[in-house]
Amino acid sequence: MATLASFSSQPHLARAASIAAGMWLLFSAREAHAQLHWDAGVHAGVARRIYTGGPGDGRFGPIAGVQGHVALLPLVRVGAYLSHDLSPTDDGGDARNVTSAGARVKVTSPWPNGKWHAWAFLGVGYVGVYARSYHRSFATNGGTEDGLVAGAGGGHVEIPFGLGIGYRVWRPWEITLEVGTRFGFAFTGSLYQDPGRTAFLTGAGNRHIEPIGSDTVTPFAVLGLSLDQ
Repeated sequence: MATLASFSSQPHLARAASIAAGMWLLFSAREAHAQLHWDAGVHAGVARRIYTGGPGDGRFGPIAGVQGHVALLPLVRVGAYLSHDLSPTDDGGDARNVTSAGARVKVTSPWPNGKWHAWAFLGVGYVGVYARSYHRSFATNGGTEDGLVAGAGGGHVEIPFGLGIGYRVWRPWEITLEVGTRFGFAFTGSLYQDPGRTAFLTGAGNRHIEPIGSDTVTPFAVLGLSLDQ
């Protein structure tokens, strides 16, 4: 009889174990979802690319972008960013088109922790730059002559870092402000390296234009709207 009872109870034990396992999986999934925090936002503002190592310099121009993060630890989030800015220079040409993309880490301060909160960020990314062609006058033996400066490109690695602050307008939306600097290095391309860009003159042949320098330091400030879960 004991043997028959033990065999007859096995289906019930298996069913109970299955129910318990299902409840555990459901609870774990809900708990994991509740613990998953992330944010995504858009921003726009102003940046100035400061050139070093050459005769020229940059000016203030508009910048806009997107970014997003997921929580790695309660106060630490990792994510990615993508931005584009128009960078005017004093070389007489149009503003350069600058596209940046990379990864970043966002560390939130434990204070304040209400509607206001603050953070620091650090990242690494790659920057692609393109300068369109333009016309300018060149001095020649006969006076001056118009020349076409050819379009050119370049690129470099950047390390963006800075501070941010956010204000929760209504959950989960918040207004953000970030100020920081992008430090550039490892410059490549004719925009940054000798012999520089090529200028085509009608009667005096071609000329090379010395690079105006490398945008080593780029301070920026951006205002944004973020969805923070």
